[in-house]
Amino acid sequence: MKRRAWSPLSDWLIDNAEIVAVVVGILLLMLFLNRVDRSIRESPPQPTVQQKAATEERNLAFYAGRKIVDGVRNPASVRFSFAAAMADGSLCYDLRSQNGLGGMSEGMVVETKKHGYQYQQDAGGSHGFRAAWNAHCANKQPAVSVLDDLNEYAKGQQ
Repeated sequence: MKRRAWSPLSDWLIDNAEIVAVVVGILLLMLFLNRVDRSIRESPPQPTVQQKAATEERNLAFYAGRKIVDGVRNPASVRFSFAAAMADGSLCYDLRSQNGLGGMSEGMVVETKKHGYQYQQDAGGSHGFRAAWNAHCANKQPAVSVLDDLNEYAKGQQ
């Protein structure tokens, strides 16, 4: 059997194994620290105050809308045509749901900080409700819409 001859480099590596191990260890440590530093720099930015406020408004509008869905005779029949938190903090909902006779009824809800919860069964509405709807909801741009989320929630109710 023929013995393989070692090269001078491999002889040096064998003779200085401790030095080689330390150098390899330092290189691996540098690589690890570089990856940790990069992952810290690439972490998602913290939300701004406006983003936090929008999330809170969205959650409030969604959970108030869920209470509306959960409070009707047939929650799976609820379909919102408007569901939003407005810039002034009001919550506005326009919806249809199945009534006791099997038909569909329209309902509108306005919740304001000043007047609290106001509900109107039909689109005709009382003067006080119409004034609140027109002041806070009608022809206004919503700050946060939860329309799709609430319709999806209502579909899943049995």
